Amino acid sequence: MTSTSDTTQTSSEETPTYAGSCHCGAVKFTVRLDLNQPAPGRKTVLSKCNCRICHKTGILGVRASPEGSLELSPESASALTEYTCGQGRIHHFFCSKCGVRIYNNGSYEFQGKEFKIETINVLAVDGKKKDDGTVEEVDWRKIKVGYADGKTDGWMKGTTEEPWEGGVW
Repeated sequence: MTSTSDTTQTSSEETPTYAGSCHCGAVKFTVRLDLNQPAPGRKTVLSKCNCRICHKTGILGVRASPEGSLELSPESASALTEYTCGQGRIHHFFCSKCGVRIYNNGSYEFQGKEFKIETINVLAVDGKKKDDGTVEEVDWRKIKVGYADGKTDGWMKGTTEEPWEGGVW
């Protein structure tokens, strides 16, 4: 696990594919994740936000690498439910049967700039896909979590090693 900026970015061909699902198995997906390198502009690979929606749903986020590499199984689309809040620009997708939050995407404006977002709930990731089709578990304890201050729109503060006010470990 690395959480500093002195590592090199993994190319998308080398970025491992991970398999994931909701609790009941109605939603299944694959996604490319670089768990050794933070996404551009991030200090850590995983992030936990203290905004109301992230706090109440307990998401632990990771960015797809490359962005847009999340692929849902064909039958998963009918099991997903979408929720939006605030300005309705961020779309939260979760299983309509068991309620597990899978990912969110969309865009938001902050200080006159437009930001795109696609965050995978790492808690729904089952493990790294191996060449033989099996899935190898990930030891999430080895990957450092950064804490974001979405509660006060403090996105530009970056992440910290401890939760912001209103956040949890």
